[in-house]
Amino acid sequence: MSSVETRPFLRSARMLGWILFAALCVLGASAAGLIAMLILDTEGTGRFLIIAAGYEQVIPRPWQSGALTGIVLSQIAVWALVVTCARMIFTALTEADVHRAGRAATLTARWLWLWLMLVWGILAFALATAVASWHFPPGERSIAINVGTPQISTAFAALLATFISRAFVLGAELWQDHQEVI
Repeated sequence: MSSVETRPFLRSARMLGWILFAALCVLGASAAGLIAMLILDTEGTGRFLIIAAGYEQVIPRPWQSGALTGIVLSQIAVWALVVTCARMIFTALTEADVHRAGRAATLTARWLWLWLMLVWGILAFALATAVASWHFPPGERSIAINVGTPQISTAFAALLATFISRAFVLGAELWQDHQEVI
């Protein structure tokens, strides 16, 4: 009986680990840039974020700029958490620890993708619209719930991540059986 060639697989896992590390660096730089923007130009940052939320260009109050920045930073933190967990999967695969990779994939699929990203994404948008429209006269303020392509894509990604996590767990069991046979 022959052994399974793992070098190409491990090289791919290592490469994906580095790509996810680069994604973490981009997320960190984005967060640092947003904080710097808030410090250097509070009003401009708030105006930019209010326009991004879909409202007219207005002069925001400083607390609105801070609150919108906090909401965006929380979204960046959620993405960083998901990328970190995905990186844990590929790090475990690089170390040929398929059981740990399966556990990390299951955690990522069940909790992070579906609940944290999807639910917090919807709630964060509702909070952002409330903060962005707070300066409107009474009766014109709004809270919007947006369920569109990003949310549907996130739900689809959660389903795929769940399937992949189960494949990792099955792969771990098959790998263990293969190791015992050889």
